[in-house]
Amino acid sequence: MQTNSGFLNLYYDVPTRKRFRPYLGGGVGYSRVDYNINGSASVNGFTQARSYGSSFNSLGYQGKIGVSYAVSSAIDLFTEAVYRGFTMKMSPYQSIDSLGFQLGVRYRF
Repeated sequence: MQTNSGFLNLYYDVPTRKRFRPYLGGGVGYSRVDYNINGSASVNGFTQARSYGSSFNSLGYQGKIGVSYAVSSAIDLFTEAVYRGFTMKMSPYQSIDSLGFQLGVRYRF
């Protein structure tokens, strides 16, 4: 499965007087999902291979919670947990929603 997405996010940094700063974020976006499913089935000793693939476009949403560390006035290091959901599903029983973790560097202009 391959997902290509673009999201517009808003963040709220919890005000602290320390280098560590927790934050919350959320966003909406658009995704294109391409997938292929390969498998085989055996019945009475006969095996048959099957392949199925499709693509769809979906609106998406995400929520984030994280913490940043101010290395300098312009540079932060951050780590965050991200939940991403999509308005379309691969089937009524199979969702492509995900929970992940990210690390990164943020630069302020």
